[in-house]
Amino acid sequence: MGLERREVSGQHAGHLLQQGWRGGGRHRLCQVARLESIGLQQPRLAGGQPLALETLEDGTLARAALPEPVAPGEAVEIELEFHAQLPRVFARTGYAGDFLMVGQWFPKLGVWQDGAWNAYPFHANAEFYADFGTYDVAITLPAGHVTGATGLPVEQADNGDGTQTVAYHAEGVIDFAWTASPDFEQESRSVDGVEVIYLYLPEHARTVDRVLDATEAALTHYGQWYGTCPYPRLTVVDVPDDLPGQFDQVHVTNYEQKSLRVKELVPHARIWAPTPDRRLNARL
Repeated sequence: MGLERREVSGQHAGHLLQQGWRGGGRHRLCQVARLESIGLQQPRLAGGQPLALETLEDGTLARAALPEPVAPGEAVEIELEFHAQLPRVFARTGYAGDFLMVGQWFPKLGVWQDGAWNAYPFHANAEFYADFGTYDVAITLPAGHVTGATGLPVEQADNGDGTQTVAYHAEGVIDFAWTASPDFEQESRSVDGVEVIYLYLPEHARTVDRVLDATEAALTHYGQWYGTCPYPRLTVVDVPDDLPGQFDQVHVTNYEQKSLRVKELVPHARIWAPTPDRRLNARL
């Protein structure tokens, strides 16, 4: 049995409305050129024992019963395989030519909260909900692509077959997103102990100083209001199409959108408090 999440016909999770026209503040759903899906195969314990997967609700939520309970302080290791099909770029994720912005791309565990599992079906206008964790991610992609991601790069290897593998490590985050393009150029700046990385396209080279200045101002002011930024790196990503959004330690922005200013896009308080608590996130 497998579990599959699909986004099609202009319906996807998160903030899916794209502005179609300004008159009266009306909006329309963006049209998805290709199907996006996440297919999950039968999970198993690390030793190989398969776990029966039971789909719930509309088929975008599932549970797997363990052979025995996991007591407080104990751990269980589970392995699973999944296949993700990216859509053409829209909202916060997808591809445009050889540009990749990869977010909300893997199955997520529910959150154990107040003695019960807090997990909801996937639907159009819901926010994602996940717990804090540590991510070790190895990405294999064509050689020559420049990457950025949540966390810090720990290793990069040329595989000798036209591909490379880049490994990242992230701690204390509630999600993992990554981006790649063979056209990315990079500038960096250190701000109060945080390494700011700006990945930009050559045609937007004029934005480098503006973006780094805005990011420095954001980190400085938010640091005064909320305390020191808890992460060692903040990556700001320039994109070729309208794809505003944000993920843990990765901020996506587009500088051809005349209605948005850089200083409105770069600051984001969730960098300081990426809590899984919906109520706090709403206030931030």
